[in-house]
Amino acid sequence: MREKNFNAVALGRLGGSKGGRARAEKLSPERRREIALHASKFRWEGGLIMEKSKIPSLEDLMNKAQNTPAGSKLIIASDYLTVIKHLRDEKGFTWKQIAIWFREQGIPLSKSTITSAYHNNMP
Repeated sequence: MREKNFNAVALGRLGGSKGGRARAEKLSPERRREIALHASKFRWEGGLIMEKSKIPSLEDLMNKAQNTPAGSKLIIASDYLTVIKHLRDEKGFTWKQIAIWFREQGIPLSKSTITSAYHNNMP
């Protein structure tokens, strides 16, 4: 195993620790706020950012719930385990990329649901 050059490591850390701060200083306050809001929505909504006009009303959701037949099959990540394993193991996707890929296919699975399904079904 190659020995690390601790001086090079220290220099790298110095440059890395300045990079984000230097970028932020170059951005306008409006742009920094926009980026922070986007990051916050991404964290709290699992990467899915919806326009307020696209969010269904409580009344619409209640109607849909009342019209859903009893015993309807819910989407379960373990149903897609072979696909998850292929994307993760064969293609090298991150958990976040897998969640985004499923959303693009019209299947709303969160990153945490996908990781749980993967790890709970490992031999």
